[in-house]
Amino acid sequence: MKAKSETHWVIEIDPKSYESLAKISYVFINFKKCPLEPFVSVNHCKKCGKYGHTAKRCTESTPKCLKCGLSSHDNDQPCSFNCLNCSTNNSKLKRNEPTNHKSGYYRCPEFHKQRRQAFLRSGHDPGVWERVILS
Repeated sequence: MKAKSETHWVIEIDPKSYESLAKISYVFINFKKCPLEPFVSVNHCKKCGKYGHTAKRCTESTPKCLKCGLSSHDNDQPCSFNCLNCSTNNSKLKRNEPTNHKSGYYRCPEFHKQRRQAFLRSGHDPGVWERVILS
């Protein structure tokens, strides 16, 4: 839980500077030691639950439940977790990723794949991802 006095800052820097900064893992701001954590933004649609776009640009006609992935059930009806991204990838690619989480969950394997792709698209060295993000 975020403390009342806690603030998150996001700065954008070039890949070379990022690699240098990532080695020190913290900075001092106003005599306070502040940890550095990578932030990689990923677009996630709240209408269909897929990655790569937002609801404003979604082409799906019917919204889906982000918890179970179904397109038709009452909001009052209880549903169980089933990530539609992991379920789809398991079917298409013959994988066996866990699906017992909602779409957009921060520990979702597909979410991490999307974050890595966004990180690499921004010009970062693939080795930085393994050293900094996964460590």
